[in-house]
Amino acid sequence: VSELAEQPEEVVLEEITLDVNVEAEVEVTVQQSPEPPAETPPATGNVFTYITVDVSLPPESVEQAQLQFKVPKSWYETNGLDPATTTLTHYNPDAGEWEPLTTEQVGEDEQYYYFTSTTPGFSVFAVVAEPPAAAPPVEEEEKKAPGFESIFAIAGLLAVFYLIGRIGRR
Repeated sequence: VSELAEQPEEVVLEEITLDVNVEAEVEVTVQQSPEPPAETPPATGNVFTYITVDVSLPPESVEQAQLQFKVPKSWYETNGLDPATTTLTHYNPDAGEWEPLTTEQVGEDEQYYYFTSTTPGFSVFAVVAEPPAAAPPVEEEEKKAPGFESIFAIAGLLAVFYLIGRIGRR
């Protein structure tokens, strides 16, 4: 886990949209922290923040959920990260691993990039980003001595004339 500058002071989660298959009052609890909860291992990569979301519905009641969140542009600049690599990851306690969720950048303003992700369930999430990918090295053409081909052409012509001259003297 990388130690990054500028941890969030404000809540980055802007909206939670739930598609449920029951009619019920829903209570949603959101906690945000620079560190994962005690029983959760750290996510890999450059973590902006951890977000724990608890919903007062049984997991089978939630058909789909969408999380909308924002990340300050200054965090990417300060840490040399690429906003296009931003992923919301979800900790799957049954598998014991972090799973990347499909994350899409949906906008930006002067201060923030805005993202949306669809999740199969709720638990702990981490907002992760990576440095820009290095450009592949450009292969240079092999440098040749200038006019090298011309020297061979002239030498070849001289050899032909020499042979013609020898044949013509016979």
